[in-house]
Amino acid sequence: MMTGIELALAIVPLVIAAVEHQKAIRRKGKALASSKEKNEQQLDFYHELSNELALLDLTLKGVKVYSASKSNNRPAPPEDGDIEVPSDAILKSLDERAQPFKEILHGIMENINILVSDKSLALSASDTKTSGSMFARLGSLKFDIENGGSPQTLKSRVHFTRHEKKRMYAMHQIRKHNKVLERLLRGTLDFVDQRDRPSRKRPPRTRTRRHSDALYSKIAGKWPRTCDCHFKHEARLCLWNCCSTEEHVEEHVVSDDYLDIVVSVADRDTEERRPSWQESTILVSDSNIASPSSRTVQFVVDGRPVSSSSPPPGPGRDIESESMCSLLRRAQTKNSKLHLVYENGKLWQRKARSMSLLNIRHQKDVPFRSLLVDQSRSWKLRDKWTLAVIMAHAALHCSESHWMSENWNKDHVSFFKSDFTKDIDLRRPFLTVDFRQVPPPEPSQEEEFFSAPSYQALENLGILLLEIYLSSPIEDHYSVDDLIDGDANEHTKITTALRVWDETNGDLYEGYRNAVKTCLNWNVGNIGRGDDDVQKLMYETIVEPLEIELERGFNLKPEDLRLVDAR
Repeated sequence: MMTGIELALAIVPLVIAAVEHQKAIRRKGKALASSKEKNEQQLDFYHELSNELALLDLTLKGVKVYSASKSNNRPAPPEDGDIEVPSDAILKSLDERAQPFKEILHGIMENINILVSDKSLALSASDTKTSGSMFARLGSLKFDIENGGSPQTLKSRVHFTRHEKKRMYAMHQIRKHNKVLERLLRGTLDFVDQRDRPSRKRPPRTRTRRHSDALYSKIAGKWPRTCDCHFKHEARLCLWNCCSTEEHVEEHVVSDDYLDIVVSVADRDTEERRPSWQESTILVSDSNIASPSSRTVQFVVDGRPVSSSSPPPGPGRDIESESMCSLLRRAQTKNSKLHLVYENGKLWQRKARSMSLLNIRHQKDVPFRSLLVDQSRSWKLRDKWTLAVIMAHAALHCSESHWMSENWNKDHVSFFKSDFTKDIDLRRPFLTVDFRQVPPPEPSQEEEFFSAPSYQALENLGILLLEIYLSSPIEDHYSVDDLIDGDANEHTKITTALRVWDETNGDLYEGYRNAVKTCLNWNVGNIGRGDDDVQKLMYETIVEPLEIELERGFNLKPEDLRLVDAR
C-alpha cells in the first residue's frame, strides 16, 4: 500500500502535465482568436531561434579559431560560417571530440529542417545555408510582423497553431544540442574569450552610462554668445574616452566617467588673434551616484592652474558669476588648466592636475565627409573597426540627449592630425557640440507620457557604420530607384542604406552586419521600454557585436582605445 508521500510523488507529475496541457490549450486558443496574439507568439519564437543560432554561430567560429591556432596558423577574423559540418581539417583538430561534434551538429541541422518544413514560419532551405542568411531572414520576418506585414487571416492562425507541438519540440532539441555542444567544447575552447558568447547578464554600468543633461544645460547657460573674441566659440567632444572603464580617484572625487572637450578660443600668441583649440576634460563623480541632481563634474582646460590660491572650504572657488569665455581666456593666457566642479547645480573651480596629451592647438579639424569623398585615401581595416566601435559608444552615451543632435551625421564628426604620424588620426574622432543651443525645459511628468523617443540618432549611426565600411558617403550609392523624380528626399538615405546593407551579405562580418541592421530598424518594437532596458538592449545588440569583431580581428578591447594619461 502506498504511503502519503509516495502517493503525492506519483500525483505531482500528473498535475504538472495537466497544468502544462492547459497552458498549451490556452496559448493555442489565444492565437486562433487573435492575429495580434499569434504574431506575438511567432515573434517570441523568432527571437528564441535567433538567440540559439547566435550561440551556435559563435561556437562554430570559436572552433575555426581553435583549429587555426592548433595548426600554427594566425587566426583570421572569422567570416560568416556555414551552418553545416566543418571541414576535415577543423574536425581533425578536435581529435576525439570530432565524432560527437558531428553528430550533435547533425542533430541541430535536422531540427532546423523541421522548422523549415513548417510553412507558417516562412523559412526556406536557402535561409539555413549560412548563419548570415538565417539571421537576415529572421530579421526581415521580425520586421514584417512588427510592421503588420504578416498574414492576418484565420487560415494562417490555424496553420500556425496546428504545428505548435512539432515546432516546440524542434526548438527544444536545438536548445538541448546547443548546451551539449558547449559542454563538449568547453575545455577545447578555453582560450576563446568568454565574452565572445552572447551575454545574458546586465552589462557593467560604465558600458551603458549616459552623459549628464544637467551638465550640458549648465555649460550651455554659461556659454559665450556675445564677447569681444570676434568669432564663434566652438566645442568638440572627444569620443574615444566613451570606451574607458577605469576609475579616477582625486581628493574626495571618485569617477569612472569623464569627457574630453576642445574649445576654440582667441590665440593670444598671434597678432591676428585667430582661434586656437584649448583642450579640456569633464570628470563626472560617483560621490553622489544615488542622487543624479548632486553629481560632481570637473571641467579642465590644459596647462597650469589659473589661480595658485588654495580653494576655500567646499568643492572649490565659486565661479557662478563668471562667464565661460572669461575663464577660457584666462586659462589660455596662463597656459593653464581650468578645472571646474559641478555640484548640486553649481559651478566651482579647482586646481588642475595633469598636462595635455594632444597637440592640436593650431590645427584645423578635418570633417569626416571630406575623408570619405577622398578616393585617394587608403583605409586600414583596423581603423575602420576601431572607428565603428567608438561611433557606437558615442551613440550609446549621447543619443536621445542634449549632447548629440538626432540628425548627427558625417558632418558632425571631425579629426585632427596625429602628433606622431602627421596623418589624420582616424582613431581619435570628435563630435561637434553646439552649446549655444539652450535645451528646452524638461517636460512635465504628464507630458512625458505623450512623448515617444524617435531614436533617429541610431538610424543615422547605422548609416555612419555603412559609410565606414564602404569608405565612401552613402550619397555615392544612390540608385535611380532610390530617388523620386531624380531627386533625393528625406527617405532616400535610409532606403539606400537598407539596400546596400542587403548587398553586404557574404562580404561583411556578421557581428558588424547585424549591428547595422539593428540601427536601421531600431525604432520598431523598442518604444515603451525603461531607459535602463533600452541602454542594455543598445549595448547588447549594437555596441557589443562591434566590440567582439574588433577584439577577434585585432585583439583590441574598448578600454584600449582611450587616450592614456596620468590623470
